Amino acid sequence: LNTYASAIQTNLSSAFSSVLSLAADVRNVISGQVALESSELTISAGGAITPTRSHHTVDTASDDATDNLDEMAVSGTSEGGLVLLRPEHTDRIIVCRHNEGGTTNPLINASADAFSMISTEHYICYQRVGTQWIEVFRSELFPAAGQAAVETGTSIIRAVTPGVQQFHESAAKAWLIFDGTVVDGVTDLAGVNAEYNVSSVIDQAPGEYVINWDTDFSSANYAVAAMGKNATGAGDTRIVMFDDDVAPTASALRLAVDNHASARNDSELVGIVAYGDQ
Repeated sequence: LNTYASAIQTNLSSAFSSVLSLAADVRNVISGQVALESSELTISAGGAITPTRSHHTVDTASDDATDNLDEMAVSGTSEGGLVLLRPEHTDRIIVCRHNEGGTTNPLINASADAFSMISTEHYICYQRVGTQWIEVFRSELFPAAGQAAVETGTSIIRAVTPGVQQFHESAAKAWLIFDGTVVDGVTDLAGVNAEYNVSSVIDQAPGEYVINWDTDFSSANYAVAAMGKNATGAGDTRIVMFDDDVAPTASALRLAVDNHASARNDSELVGIVAYGDQ
């Protein structure tokens, strides 16, 4: 009986060894759905996780609203191995940062920029290559463009989202339509019919107004186009220009409005648009 039991054990060990080692004759016949059960990992204070399987959900340290993931340890992983990551919580943002300096096992993103996973529907997959993790695919069709990419304006593989489109040099950074006869000396929007990125318009004197920007320009070097007129009546043409005495600043602009006789005049309709860098 012992002899038979020993023979059975030997044969079973040989059979399981062949399967578990995925010998060449069985490796290429694996088919069907592959289920990757996930486990949760929490980003360390140093911005790292240690993957132990091919599918992980990731949570922020101390349940913060957002956290940076800069590297993944390679211990316990195999060369060429794949790791799929997605957020554990839909209200916590995981930012996978690209080739972050000072890391031992950095993440190398295809976009050469950070990738923010803002919901549990987002995911990214990395493959271990040596001591690095190279991105294989992600849930976005195009990576989102940040402010720097929009300002440069040369990329054709990044998506411009509503929150950054205004940073392109061709986009207006501010505009407004106001009635100069209604604007008063108070720091408010009295007399303003419509505006974008304007915090207040102040009447300084007849035909002179200070416009304060909501978000400042990066310098006083920005361009302004303007027009003005009275609503009705003869001689309604107006000339809108920079004030002679006060130069524009990054945060504010002083305008002067003259009538056809070159005299300062509070006009019923003044419109301006400003372009430049913020």
